[in-house]
Amino acid sequence: MWSVYGERAERVRAAINERALAEELPVSLRHVCLACADSLNVSGGCVMLASTLGLGEPVYATDLCSDRLAELQITMGEGPTAEALREDRAVLVPDLAATGTRHRWPLFVPQAQDLGRRAVFSFPLLLGATAVGVLEVNRADPG
Repeated sequence: MWSVYGERAERVRAAINERALAEELPVSLRHVCLACADSLNVSGGCVMLASTLGLGEPVYATDLCSDRLAELQITMGEGPTAEALREDRAVLVPDLAATGTRHRWPLFVPQAQDLGRRAVFSFPLLLGATAVGVLEVNRADPG
């Protein structure tokens, strides 16, 4: 199991570096977001940084839908990314239509589905033990 994780992490790290090298720029959050979205077979992604108010501040989204998902969570104060930021842990939702998910985030889930998103995966960006932001990737299909 660890070797599979290590191989996948190395592929993503290489994809991030390749994007930055192709542009002859230092690695940025934009490179991270784009490479992760491409490498992880998802529809889109967003990077949000923590703010002094405890809500995320979107810094890059791969597409308009991902940007709108981030804004929804900031506005409503709920959703996988808001939870990942608050709790410093990954929040993985492979199917937004699953039992209990709408109860967990009653405002976010129907609007995310209206945007055509069926799965959301939020990973805290940690500095030591503290989340300084979140990388969110999403899918149009469950899974």
